[in-house]
Amino acid sequence: MLAPFFTVVIATHKRPVLLRRAITSILNQTYQNFKIIIISDSKDFDTYSTASELLRISDVFIQREGIPGPSESRNLGIQCATGTHVIFLDDDDAFDNTFFSDLVNSSKFTVLDKLFYVNCKVIDLGLTKSTTLINTSTPDKGTIL
Repeated sequence: MLAPFFTVVIATHKRPVLLRRAITSILNQTYQNFKIIIISDSKDFDTYSTASELLRISDVFIQREGIPGPSESRNLGIQCATGTHVIFLDDDDAFDNTFFSDLVNSSKFTVLDKLFYVNCKVIDLGLTKSTTLINTSTPDKGTIL
């Protein structure tokens, strides 16, 4: 089996409703070569239920112990990642359904990129359209993010 192109790491803490939206936005991607890793820093039944309902057999859900916070969860996600590229998604964010394909097809993206920065857009969920386009760029050497 080939490694996924993207590994998406989501750190979460007791926010199953938001986590559901984040996971769904990944599963609805038009580009499907990815793996999801969710790291929960609490033993929360609702978070576990949401993850087990939505994740595929190839995805990973980890309930870690220790100090709560996204840093340790993201570091654990990096250690578990098997994809060529790692993407972080906060549990209160979501991707457009063409995000991965837009990224792969971007003239600024190459397989050799070590760091790729993607700006965001704010969407009012009460509206049906968003007018802001994704702005992608590879930071210059020495750029502080």
